[in-house]
Amino acid sequence: MPLQIGLDRGAAGARRIAVDQRWGRVAVVAPPATAARVVLSAPASNLTFRALTFPFTDRRRLEAMIAQELELSLGFPPGQAAWDFVASAGGEVFVVACASSSVSTLLADDTPPRPSTVDAEPYAFQRVLALAGVTDALVADFGARHTTFCRIRGGHLDYVRVLLRGGDDLDALVGRQRALSGPELARRLKHEKGLALAEVAGFIERLLSDALLPPEESTVPLFITGGGARLEGLGPWLESKLGRPVRRMPVPEGVDPDLDVVAFGMALWGLRGGEGVNLHSTHDKKSLVPVVAALLAIMVALTSLDLGVRRAALSRELARNQEAVRTIARTAGNVSSLAELESVLQARSGGASGTGHNLESLMVTLSGAVTKARDAEKAGDLKIEEIAVSANEVRLRGSAAAYPAVESLKNALAAQFGDVNVSSNQLPPEPGQPTARQGFTMVAPLTGPAAGGTPP
Repeated sequence: MPLQIGLDRGAAGARRIAVDQRWGRVAVVAPPATAARVVLSAPASNLTFRALTFPFTDRRRLEAMIAQELELSLGFPPGQAAWDFVASAGGEVFVVACASSSVSTLLADDTPPRPSTVDAEPYAFQRVLALAGVTDALVADFGARHTTFCRIRGGHLDYVRVLLRGGDDLDALVGRQRALSGPELARRLKHEKGLALAEVAGFIERLLSDALLPPEESTVPLFITGGGARLEGLGPWLESKLGRPVRRMPVPEGVDPDLDVVAFGMALWGLRGGEGVNLHSTHDKKSLVPVVAALLAIMVALTSLDLGVRRAALSRELARNQEAVRTIARTAGNVSSLAELESVLQARSGGASGTGHNLESLMVTLSGAVTKARDAEKAGDLKIEEIAVSANEVRLRGSAAAYPAVESLKNALAAQFGDVNVSSNQLPPEPGQPTARQGFTMVAPLTGPAAGGTPP
């Protein structure tokens, strides 16, 4: 992208910066009417952030696992979410999510130029520092309406905390404490006296306390930006409090290190060494799905990879045990572990060619065992309440109306996985039922055919 525009429609007014990335360098230029890409900043106060770790880096599989994580943890209806993520080579994933209505509100301002990308505000800091060769840093953005603290480690953004207090709140505090007649007087006094005012020092100290900054080596610098970074004496005061160097953001000449950093960082989207997300329209192509749909979608995709007789046989088995497959999917307590298992099985089978076969065979085996146990018990009163899969074993927890159903499930699993360890206990009767139930936990080792052979 040789020519890009970064937009920041912040509380202090809209900022627009353009950069030209041709010839292997980055040059700030006058914003043109059009550009190859226009990147709009989404304020950190509207976003939620998740740091996750997975044992694989394939983006398709990461999307499925992240969707399930967000399904369980978002503070708004998951079907109304926009989200994206950045994954590092080691399996660490940083997820950004927001209500899709927040993105729609940002895009409702049709003032030219129209954004093609909506990125999370904190990634602006990561890209500005990456351009300057800084890979380890803390960042504090003292904005008018919110204050954002970030950590960048090894070149990756991995911690964000947003406090909904900023310069406007400090103005109001100074005005009340000093009995001033208006916010302008309070703002002027705040900037003239800075940290010499007790209320300003107390306000910044409370922000630092609430930031819960992760521990870092004292040599890792804190970079400050935002309108509040201009407070008189802020840098030396922070150095004395934190015991680390405090610096202004490293920006080229012509870019304001306090007010232009977000817009400049947006203009650097896609730059080598920089990271970023795109929340624009992602809520359509990445709708959050429940666990059942995620697992069944994975299984359908894996079936499509099979060939010839094996594909037909596995497809018939899936169809035959469809009800049991859905039972297992509904009760799977750790879908991410299924993905972990897939990754391990791929290594055992010597490459990607056997990955789908092994995982699908595992699901077929489990569902077949449940179906056989129900057939043998006749009444079919067998419940699986949880299934957990790790690289070494499958663990099932459930209950049955009578112990023969538990024994049938154990035998069906043992036929495929070898010896199965079973522990059982008597549970109280379910509401409306006269007899007690048999609770059970079964552990099956993953060394049989469904696991792709004996572990190394």
